[in-house]
Amino acid sequence: MTSQKKKRNRKPTPTGTRFGRLVVLGQGPMKITTNGTARRYWCQCDCGKAKLIDSCSLRGGLTRSCGCLHNEQVASREFKHGHTAGGVWSAEYRTWKNMVARCSKPNANHYHRYGGRGIKVCKRWLSFPMFVKDIGLKPTPEHSIERRDNDGDYKSSNCYWALRSEQHRNKSSNHLVTFDGKTKPVVDWAPEVGLKYGTLLARLNRGWPVEAALFRPLRIW
Repeated sequence: MTSQKKKRNRKPTPTGTRFGRLVVLGQGPMKITTNGTARRYWCQCDCGKAKLIDSCSLRGGLTRSCGCLHNEQVASREFKHGHTAGGVWSAEYRTWKNMVARCSKPNANHYHRYGGRGIKVCKRWLSFPMFVKDIGLKPTPEHSIERRDNDGDYKSSNCYWALRSEQHRNKSSNHLVTFDGKTKPVVDWAPEVGLKYGTLLARLNRGWPVEAALFRPLRIW
C-alpha cells in the first residue's frame, strides 16, 4: 500500500530531464489505464523527432529514443558483413538465407526436399560471415550452391559454387543414358544431339526409346 501511494504521489519529471537520447519537453495528456491514469511526456529525441512517451517507460529505461536507436542497432547487425547495403541483399546473402530456410522452416519452398529429408546446415554455417569465409563469393551470377553428396548436409566439405550444367549432372533425378557404346548423363547428351535438356529429359520420362529420344527431329508446326 505504501509503495503504491508513493508511486501515485511521485513528482512530475522536470522539463529538460534526459533519458538516453530523449529530453523531456513537458507533460502530455494523461493515459487511461485499467488502474486509473498514467503520466506521459512529450520528448525530443536527439535525431530531432518529438514523441509522446509513458513516464514508466522513461523512468524504467525501457524507452531511450524515438525508435531510431533500435533501427540503428538492427542496421548495424545487418551491415556488419557488408552484404545488405541499402536493404538490398547480395547474391551470397540471398543464397545463405534461402539455404537456411529450406533446411529449417517447414513453410519454406522445397523444405520437403531438404529439411524434410533430414538435411541440415552445419552449426558453423548458421553464421553468415562463416559461410562466406568458407565458401567465398559467387564466381558469376550463374553460379549457385551445390552439394557433392545430395543426401549430405550443407557444410564446407560438401559444398561449392557450381554452374547449372554441373548441378544437372549431380541431380539425383538425372539418370545416365547409354547409346552406341557411350554412357553419359542427359545434360551432356542434350547439346550433343541439338536438343534442350528439358526436351530430352521429357522424352525419356515418357518412355521413348533411347535412339528416338536422342535423334528424332523436333516437330515443326
